[in-house]
Order: sequence, then structure tokens, then C-alpha cells
Amino acid sequence: MANTFPETLRTYIRAGYPILYLVTAEEDRAIEQVGQALADGDLARRKIFIWSVSRGLCTTDFKPLDRKTADPKRILPYLLEFNEPGVFILEDFHFFLDERSPTAALAVRQLRDLVTPFKATRKTVVLLSPVLKIPPELEKDVTVLDLEMPDEAELAAVLDETVEQMKDNPKVEISLEDGGREKIVKALSGLTRAE
Repeated sequence: MANTFPETLRTYIRAGYPILYLVTAEEDRAIEQVGQALADGDLARRKIFIWSVSRGLCTTDFKPLDRKTADPKRILPYLLEFNEPGVFILEDFHFFLDERSPTAALAVRQLRDLVTPFKATRKTVVLLSPVLKIPPELEKDVTVLDLEMPDEAELAAVLDETVEQMKDNPKVEISLEDGGREKIVKALSGLTRAE
């Protein structure tokens, strides 16, 4: 049986890969998968931190650690000096790696500066983006992972959640007999959880 996505992530993080690039439009689902990867064992001590240009570096409940880190020029040096082991999810950081960005050269250099220290300090950067944009200078330092679309089990769970939420609504009639549940799950194939 193939590894689940959290198991694959766990393997890369445990092996000390310093920069992972996770391609997906489903940010919430990706963060959930990273959480599952760190849920137990030796990785459970690593915390997840989430960065965006709008919030800066935050805990998973979006409490800011330092508002100055919203500046993309400051976040990577901040992570280099950060004392705790962790997984740092950088949302949409690809904008700052684009050669047209005035900060691209600095961002590329700062990411390259993280590689060796992060291997030794139990820290991992996860670049989370709906598009894959890796400058040539980073190609050997970045491991790319695609978060595949939800499988039938995930889609069935979403359907079950939706049915549970709607069951008491008198305006909605739910009938999943005669294979209706399976038909709906098949019809959802290829959609994101949100869709």
C-alpha cells in the first residue's frame, strides 16, 4: 500500500530536508496534513508556524509571534535565529522568488542560507503555493511535493459532514439510498474539499 501524504511528509521532515515546496490551492487541507505528519512520535515536539505577508509569523491559531516578520525580507533571518525546532509554513512565498520581484535575489540567498543550519536544527520550511516557481539557484535545495486531490475516503467524509450539518434543515431533503452516497462521492472526484 502506498504511503499517505502525511507519512511522506513525515519521512522528509524526519530525514532533515530543510525546504519543502508543497504545491496546492488547498491551504487549510495542506496545513492539516502537515499537522497529521507531526502528530506523534519524535516529530510531535515540533510546532507548526504559519507565515503570510498579511499576518507575519503566527502560531496555528493565528497569534502573531512578531509583526515585523510580515516583511518578506525579515522572515527568513528570523527563522534562522529562531530557537525552537519547528515546521514553518510560508504561504505564497513564490511571489518573492519571482525574478521580477525586487526582493527575489535577497529571498533566494536567504533561503539558501537556511539549508545547512536547518538540517542540523530540526527546522523545516514548507513553501505553500498553488503554483510551482523555483528559481534555478534553489532547484537542488528544494524538494517538491504535490498535494493530490482528496481521495474517495476524504470526499465521503466531507459528504458525511455536510449531511450531518443539513439533516435538521426542513428545506433540505436528503436521500442517499440505492447507492446514492457512492454516486455522489464518485461525482465529487477531482474536486477540492472546499469545492
